[in-house]
Amino acid sequence: MNVTQYNHIVEQQRELVEAEAWGKMTDSIHSFNSDDTNMWYDRPQENGKRDGRVIDISYNSGLIKRKISSTGKTVFIGKRVKGEILIDRFRRSLQGKIKT
Repeated sequence: MNVTQYNHIVEQQRELVEAEAWGKMTDSIHSFNSDDTNMWYDRPQENGKRDGRVIDISYNSGLIKRKISSTGKTVFIGKRVKGEILIDRFRRSLQGKIKT
């Protein structure tokens, strides 16, 4: 067997590791009152109650971490994407940074 046969596999793993590190990075931070502001991903609890003042940290992976100011509680919104979907998002983010 030729060692170069494994170059593609090694490259795929390298890209996955880079994408996973990128996915843990912060995309944006929002601080707002959810009683009068609604984000696209935000849904009121079943009883219609909102969380009040919050800080939402959005990660490149798609996961959103919410800190509720009144209680100090942390909740997670959405799902963290993995594998090929994460790699695809990572690649698209790199394309946006390439200057033509």
